[in-house]
Amino acid sequence: MAALKRRRTISDFTKRRVIHEAGNRCALCPESNITILEPHHILAVASGGTDEVGNLLAVCPTCHRKIHAGAIPQEAVVAAKSGQPVAPWQPGPSLAPSSAVFIQGPVTGSVVAGRDIVYKTARKKLPPRAPLADSLATDPIKFRYCKYLVGRYHEFKEWGVGKEQMQYAVIYAGIKREFGATLSDVPLHRFDELTDYLKRRILKTKTGRINNARGQALFDDFAEFFRRHG
Repeated sequence: MAALKRRRTISDFTKRRVIHEAGNRCALCPESNITILEPHHILAVASGGTDEVGNLLAVCPTCHRKIHAGAIPQEAVVAAKSGQPVAPWQPGPSLAPSSAVFIQGPVTGSVVAGRDIVYKTARKKLPPRAPLADSLATDPIKFRYCKYLVGRYHEFKEWGVGKEQMQYAVIYAGIKREFGATLSDVPLHRFDELTDYLKRRILKTKTGRINNARGQALFDDFAEFFRRHG
């Protein structure tokens, strides 16, 4: 019998960075109880996704289940990631449960000694947005290739500046500035422009320049990527 693969564990440090990046709440709904938030892999590990902050999104268990069930589409996940603000991150307290007690429902007559009581009311959740017609999100393989290039940019940039100095949302902000849309909403006919832009960003990183000067390949072209993953 084949041995089962053990799931990789994402460090508490990385989880706190992802939650901070999402504004200390679920990136897809108003849930703000940080003790229950979970990191979701934007590009699945089985498809080559990493455990780096740039590939993770903080979500609540309910939204996490909806993503994997297909009730929340991938483009909504990507849009949530690309729409997050670029802000310097500082390590916060541990994610271990605190002395706070979260109560849902009426609290009249409730007595909890020596504890802080946080009363959470239900909030209306917005439905996920459908992909725009003729946008990158409507072509899964081309969308995945662009995500692959974003991942390569993050790898090369991180090697040059270190994890503590990385701001993973910067590349998404650059795409929005250059193309007037989030990654998933870039018009499909601008795919070649977008990939050229991402490749230039990779080549401009310190590690990219060094490896390019050594004649090392920095990324697969689309044909090679399609051959492997199409």
